[in-house]
Amino acid sequence: MLLVASFVEVVLGTKYSVSLVVIALVQALAAETVFAVFRYRRWTLGVTLLSSVAIGIVYNFYLLFFYYQAFSFFSPRGLIGTACELLSAAVFAGFGSWILYRALAKSGVLTRFVSGR
Repeated sequence: MLLVASFVEVVLGTKYSVSLVVIALVQALAAETVFAVFRYRRWTLGVTLLSSVAIGIVYNFYLLFFYYQAFSFFSPRGLIGTACELLSAAVFAGFGSWILYRALAKSGVLTRFVSGR
């Protein structure tokens, strides 16, 4: 979904252009790597949170290396930014997607998939 949103944003016009698609791809790979480590067999809140934190880590390093180059990771800006990225990733991508997943599973839409059983 993240890749689709980034493509739409690029088509509609954005100042970030191709870098937006690249970081969306890297974030998607980070999330899928966590699910692949668990062999796509564990559909728990813990795995979802771990996947969301992986996305937050990737995005934080992207910001520090490409946008906030004047700040070191160990500077107050770097540490506070990292904490905020990880917290917001856990809350929105982790708990938010888990709530949506549980609602979809409860409605019966996911019964054809392994994750919905």
